[in-house]
Amino acid sequence: MLAAVLPLALHATPAVAAGEPMLEFKVVKRDTLSSLSRSVLVSPNAWREVARINRLRNPNVIRPGQVLRIPARLMRTVPVPATLVAVTGDVKVGDRPAEPNTPLVEGEMLQTGPNASAVIELADRSRVQMPPSSLAALAASRRVGARAVNAPPN
Repeated sequence: MLAAVLPLALHATPAVAAGEPMLEFKVVKRDTLSSLSRSVLVSPNAWREVARINRLRNPNVIRPGQVLRIPARLMRTVPVPATLVAVTGDVKVGDRPAEPNTPLVEGEMLQTGPNASAVIELADRSRVQMPPSSLAALAASRRVGARAVNAPPN
């Protein structure tokens, strides 16, 4: 199972540009840098940069519970839908009437009428309320560090 990705933090090391966004990733049993490259990082060779940033003496050895700092740009992301959890009045998703529990995907437009409102729940369970006479698009809704579907299980 994928370890939780902890909140975004900024770290500066000689191997990384100052101020580059870094994520902290907690290693779980059977993780290796090469398996992480295949499953949660953007390329098979990204492990080399992760090893350098974390100053690993032996990149073949990482331990469960160890926290690795990984540049956000190296982490794989996958789209996750948001959910329209409440609808009052004339609300549309695209050109169709909206209903509670409707999933919203990246790029979808949501519009509320003059006496309408809506509440969107994002993947992290935070909520956004849309007031009357609003137009919004779900620009991005992504999970960071998601294991690839075709990656071998750890």
